[in-house]
Amino acid sequence: MDMSMFLDVGLMNGQDSVPPGDFYPDPLGVCESVKPPVAFAAMQDELDALKDFAAECRVQQDVGPPSLSHALAIIAPGGPAFTVGKPTSTIDINLFHASTGHVNEFLMRETAKQQGVQLVGELQPCVGCIEAKGRRAPVPRRGVTRAAVPFGKVHIDITGPYSQAFDGSRYLIMFVDSASRWQRAYGMRAKSDTLTYTRRFLADLNGDGPLGCFRMGNAGEFTSAAFVAFCDAAGIRREYTAPDTPNQNAIVESAIWRAMKGGHAARRHVLSMGHFDLASIPGMDANGHRLWLASAIWASGCFNRSATSANPAWMSPFEAFFGRKPPLKVVPSSQEGMMRVKRALGRPIRMPCIPVFEDNQGAIQIAHNPITNSNSKHIDVRHHFIRELVERKEISITHVTSEFQHADFLTKAISKESFALHRDFVMNLQ
Repeated sequence: MDMSMFLDVGLMNGQDSVPPGDFYPDPLGVCESVKPPVAFAAMQDELDALKDFAAECRVQQDVGPPSLSHALAIIAPGGPAFTVGKPTSTIDINLFHASTGHVNEFLMRETAKQQGVQLVGELQPCVGCIEAKGRRAPVPRRGVTRAAVPFGKVHIDITGPYSQAFDGSRYLIMFVDSASRWQRAYGMRAKSDTLTYTRRFLADLNGDGPLGCFRMGNAGEFTSAAFVAFCDAAGIRREYTAPDTPNQNAIVESAIWRAMKGGHAARRHVLSMGHFDLASIPGMDANGHRLWLASAIWASGCFNRSATSANPAWMSPFEAFFGRKPPLKVVPSSQEGMMRVKRALGRPIRMPCIPVFEDNQGAIQIAHNPITNSNSKHIDVRHHFIRELVERKEISITHVTSEFQHADFLTKAISKESFALHRDFVMNLQ
């Protein structure tokens, strides 16, 4: 059953006429409950991955900033990129749903097909999606000619002010490419920073070709002398919408609504896990209102990798803009923050220590300390590599008797009984 909030597959095409209106922070009068409204069956894979880390958070609360609890709350906005393991061909459908901005089942399956992965399991009701689509308000229909090539026209709009985010921002500025629907969002402390973040947007995309045109409203931040002079100097044309006609800039209006909805669903998803208390984070309320910016920017990035009806063959905005497939990134927002904070605290993100069982005591001595072994005058290079893995605690070597050295049936001629014993152990038939 599809419980996603994004029921309109044409949402990125500027056609969402009924988005929710209650996913904004405190200044708009939103009152979220601390506990989710309905029971939520969290994904087992994610719960297992976060269980030990949540216990570690409770122990390490006095370590000092950055608090480990920030990890479970999508903190560390603007953190450096990181790698999380290797992509797999089979992914749980609920994990994929939480990692793609809580899009609907149709877009999620189309995105998975484009990424070459197979979704398994049954899609469970999502608390974040149920709440984010609860109340609705009108969003304008599209009414703008689409650009023919990426970067030919970029739509700009600002939303806010809201409650102060963790980085001090109170506004969100959104840039949406007209041709591809690719989007980029930033947090701003004041509307006067509009020109600064416009320059940053162009700097981030340096090398992707010249920008042809900005389409925006006629607010003061876009009509100021400094903004006009900058556009003229950069050779960028300006298109302004008529007063009180948001439908003339519906592409970016819809993108903002969608990012805020996805961010709201992500925050509710964090609260639904029940392994941590956001109120324990200094400066954070129990509902995570100060995460509105980080969660919206995270959702915006997810939608860039998601399939959309706005592009031919349901092509993702990332592929339409950059001309290549988007990277496969199956990481829920809370897990993303967890890994960034671990990196900030100097804790490497890696697999647990892998046990290796060996029946040759001489090989074990060489792996631990070659100087103490009489046969270590000439050591193969691969032994140095193994010793480095032991020193880094990536592997541990333990002695076992030859009777239980299960690799022997692959390397030696052994009795039928021993062969059956080792084979059954390796094939998990015992």
